[in-house]
Amino acid sequence: MVGLRNALGGALVVCALVTACSGGEPAGAPPSSGVGEPGTTSPQASEAPSSTPTPSTPSPADDAAALLKSFLTAKELGKKWKAEGKVQDLNPDHKPRNADPSAKGPDFCPGHPSEFLATLYSTDAGALGSFSTKSGDSLTVNTFTLDAADPAAMGTALANDLKACDKFKVKTSSGSTIYEALVSKNVPKTIAGGEMVGAYASEFYLDKNYKKFTNAGRTLYAVNGRAVVSVTYNSTKDSDPGDPDFSPLADVASKQLAKLAVAFG
Repeated sequence: MVGLRNALGGALVVCALVTACSGGEPAGAPPSSGVGEPGTTSPQASEAPSSTPTPSTPSPADDAAALLKSFLTAKELGKKWKAEGKVQDLNPDHKPRNADPSAKGPDFCPGHPSEFLATLYSTDAGALGSFSTKSGDSLTVNTFTLDAADPAAMGTALANDLKACDKFKVKTSSGSTIYEALVSKNVPKTIAGGEMVGAYASEFYLDKNYKKFTNAGRTLYAVNGRAVVSVTYNSTKDSDPGDPDFSPLADVASKQLAKLAVAFG
């Protein structure tokens, strides 16, 4: 659970983003009636009617190439950030996943299958970049393409997950228990270059009473057309647990959305 949600923009990596192309008149449209205007000659029966070809959705390989080419660099993020390796192609075989839209998604928290994560997991193309600072903070950016994205529906699905998973305990890789609280407040209503889906803070505590704060992460999702962006910022410090500031994440997401708009425009 935690791994998957974290890679998708909370802390683990799964390829994951989003609207279907709309076409003009489909090929094979009914032919003209052949009736001319007064004083004109009717078209010959042999004349083929004109038609507008319907645009096709790019292949997973084409989408992946566009995502990788348009990915943010450490220089564009700012001086304090250093890239942790190369940007990853999250579906390197570029085979369509053919996900079942009615299938339950992975757990957002223990025992709660997520419709929101199921949507992200259905993507055929995704890219992941990781960045860090000398102080130990980390930034993870995911970009995805989805054949059909509805920011409002995605936002509702995310809100349902957050409501069901406000507090829960998880096991760490070392086998210890840690307590996680998901906080969704101060979320921006709009974002430059796209549409907001939602955001939340993951705050970690050492005790079940949620008093011994240890560290926090924040995640934000936004959409522009077929492109989805998730930004996750993890810090060893949090000046004000319970009152997250998403503006730095929104700034990063806006920069990434701008580059995606060029790539998919």
